[in-house]
This record gives sequence, C-alpha cells and structure tokens, in this order.
Amino acid sequence: MTLPEIYERVSSLDSGGYITNDSRFDKGYIYSLIHSARAVIVNERWRNDTSIPPVYKQEYVPEFIKAAQDSTMCCSIFYGCPELVALDNRASGLGYVGTSQGIPKTFAEVTDEVTLSGLINTRRSLPIKKFPLVLRTREMVRIYYKDVIKDFKMVGVFFDPTLLPDYDIPTSNYPIDIGDIAKVELYLMQGAMNAALKTIVDRIANSRDESAA
Repeated sequence: MTLPEIYERVSSLDSGGYITNDSRFDKGYIYSLIHSARAVIVNERWRNDTSIPPVYKQEYVPEFIKAAQDSTMCCSIFYGCPELVALDNRASGLGYVGTSQGIPKTFAEVTDEVTLSGLINTRRSLPIKKFPLVLRTREMVRIYYKDVIKDFKMVGVFFDPTLLPDYDIPTSNYPIDIGDIAKVELYLMQGAMNAALKTIVDRIANSRDESAA
C-alpha cells in the first residue's frame, strides 16, 4: 500500500484525536502523523521481541564526498543522512554494510562522544584497527577506522521513508506491515502516542499553524 493510499484511509476517518475537519485536508501534516504512528509501532515491536520485521527497513547509500572529509581526523564523514527511528538507548534500528579496500567489514555503533573517545584512546587504538566505529549525529554519520571508508550502506528504519532517494511517493509501497495500518488509524483517532512522539506531532502542528499565519 502506498502512502497516498494510507492517507486516503486516514483522512476519511471520523474526527477525533489528531484528526480534525481542518487537518484531514493537509496532506503533509497527515503524512507526518502517519510517520509518527509508524515509529510508535516499531518501538512497540522492539520492546516485545527486540526485532523489527524486514518490511519496515530501507536501504540508503550516502554519497562519499572527498572534498568534505576532515583530513585531521581518522574518520570518514557522510552528510545528509535521513533521521532514524530511535529504539532505545542502545539500539537505533540501523544495520551497516561497508567495505574497506574491497573487503567487507563489520561496523560497530557507539552511542555517544564519550564512549567513542574512550575506545579511540584505548592503548594503541586497538578497536578501530579491528573494526570501524560508527557515530551518528543529526544528519551526519562518522566512521572511525584505520582506512578511509568510501563504500557504505545504511539498512534501517528511517523516520520519514519518503526522504530516501529511491522512494517515489505515488508508487512506492510504504514500509509498514499491512496488518499494522489499523493501528495507525487507531493511534491517530485516539491521539494515543507516547510523550516523545507526541512532541514531534505537536511540533509539526505548530509549524503548520505558523506557516498558515
């Protein structure tokens, strides 16, 4: 089912929760609500069995721009990476596939600068000699390793699936289990999202109000 098809289902719901007579005709706003509800469902699935069905995942290959690299750092930097759905403090819902000099490498994600610094400063920097360390920040991925990583693929649950280059809104299947679409409708009707995602929805609504003013 495509995103426009899900929109048609959601926009035809009775008023309630996040759906009002005004908002149902704002396609961009409804799309954002659908993304948020999908993120809630992904979190629920992760809490239940610490796994995410493949249908939710997408592949993204960031472009390696040689001129944008920091020659003073032992790392490769990829810019403009889409935001991921955060699962918990340890997991991001992201898998990595990459190569160094044509050889496949296993990537290890670190969750913060402090952890990264501790690993890099380990005696003789052994961790980054064995495998690349990955640190994500907003719209940027840094990979620390003894060699430059140019070929890199991200496989994960992206918050807004439509931002990926190969996603075509009119024709691409929206990455959600078809059986979970009823949950999307329920959450939007009830306004039943957790506090973190409700903040996202409120921010979307505020931006919508400001742009209309």
